[in-house]
Parts: sequence; C-alpha cells; structure tokens
Amino acid sequence: AERIEKPISRSMFTAIATHSLPVFVWILLAVFSLGALVSFVERRKRSHLFATRTDLAAIRELDWRQFEILIGEAFRQQGYRVTEAGLGGRDGGVDLVLHRDGKNTLVQCKHWRNRQTSVATVSEMFGLLQHHGADAVNIICTGTFSNDARLFAVGKPIALFRGDKLGDPI
Repeated sequence: AERIEKPISRSMFTAIATHSLPVFVWILLAVFSLGALVSFVERRKRSHLFATRTDLAAIRELDWRQFEILIGEAFRQQGYRVTEAGLGGRDGGVDLVLHRDGKNTLVQCKHWRNRQTSVATVSEMFGLLQHHGADAVNIICTGTFSNDARLFAVGKPIALFRGDKLGDPI
C-alpha cells in the first residue's frame, strides 16, 4: 500500500503543478499589471494637478487632500522621495515625509484660505521633529504665518512656505 501512495501523490502533485501553475502565473501577471496601470494613472493625475495649479488663487480652490497631493508632487519634482502620511486619516501632525540625501524632513500642509498659521502649529511641528528624530520641518500654508510663528522658527530647522512659493521660504 505504501508503494502505491507515493506514486499517486507524486502524480497528483505533478498534475496540479502542470495545470494550475500557468493559471496562477497569469493571475499574478494580471494583478501586477493592474497595479502598474493604477499607479501610472495616479501619477499622471498628480502631474496634471501640479502643472495646472501655479498661482495662489488656483491653489486655494483645491480641497485639503488635493493640496497635500500638490505639495507632495512639487517636492517630487524637486528630487525628493515623498511618503504621504496624512492622506486618508489621522496623521499626528505630519502630512508628508521628504527623503533625500539620507535626510528626512517632516511636512505639515495648512490649507486655510484666510487664516494665519499660528505659533502653536510651528511649535507642535518642532516637537514632532524632535520626537521623530527628523532633520527638518517644512510648514506650507495657503494663508499667512503669524509674527510669533515666524519668530519661533528663527534659528531652528523649520522652513515656512506659502503654497505657491515652495522654492522660497518666508
């Protein structure tokens, strides 16, 4: 009886491997192809958003999620690898993490049309910088920064930007 089981189990395995493996490979190929297509379409949408939102008025028309996506794409265009932390849930104060040259920069995006970003926000981000062991913090807003916020950032690895002037800290 033992001698019969081994050949039968071997032939069953061979039959399964011969007939199922090609199907499995095609399913895997389809899944990865679909993932690549979704990634390509998403990348094109981000590039289009970046290309069409060039002034502050157009940027202020975006919702907060689009604003974060736009800022992430702007940093990608500058050669950063970007991790989107805040899209889709609680972010603990960090919307994006920028990676370049072995350094990590935390980013907070404030999409407030007519509101000042306060010293409390800047102070909180400085605390997060220390907590996460990051190298710097960028805070980007569509409004303005209070004088206290600007003063707090002086001498610290904190850069304050208006949403349409990412190459030019305030």
